[in-house]
Amino acid sequence: MVVLVLRTVVNAISMDDYRQWERLCFLPIFQRSSGCTGVLFLRGSAGDCWILAFWKDSQSVNTLQSSEVYQQIMQESATMTLESETWILETVTEFFSTG
Repeated sequence: MVVLVLRTVVNAISMDDYRQWERLCFLPIFQRSSGCTGVLFLRGSAGDCWILAFWKDSQSVNTLQSSEVYQQIMQESATMTLESETWILETVTEFFSTG
């Protein structure tokens, strides 16, 4: 399993638009992508936003990131952010479920 982490900063005026954009644009692309097993949308203080997407393998992530739809969505997101997005791909070495 790998985790793809997107971190960005959104200005307060655009936060509602960014949340809607996540639900209407980003969530569907993850749902349609083969290999994506789940997504978390997180908020911090001062406009910090993270998307954590869980994937079966790095090849699934590469397929997503090379798609035309993904490239278009990333260009759209740049209009709402104060800082450029930072993507980090990490391998999950251990996972523990409490349920």
